[in-house]
Amino acid sequence: MVKHYGESSKMVQAGPLPKQTQVGCKCKLARKLLEPLMRSATVNMTSVKLGTLRERRRHNLVHQLGKGDTRRDFQRWKPASMFLKRAWRNSIKAKEASLG
Repeated sequence: MVKHYGESSKMVQAGPLPKQTQVGCKCKLARKLLEPLMRSATVNMTSVKLGTLRERRRHNLVHQLGKGDTRRDFQRWKPASMFLKRAWRNSIKAKEASLG
């Protein structure tokens, strides 16, 4: 029997190569399938974190002795207080003018 070394080596190598390519294809396919899931998971994580931050900010604003409400109240009463201050100054000036 005559052995052809080139053919036998090709036969031996032919077996593992398709298996390796199949494994490589499976890995690539798994990566392609997992990438969108990982992206959506990270997006969900960030949205959850942002949601908790928003809740904390709202909670802090509510518990800061109505900080937002007092600012609005000051804005609402500012014209009235300016009017009263001006009237008070005018009355003081009128008294000084009558005395002096």
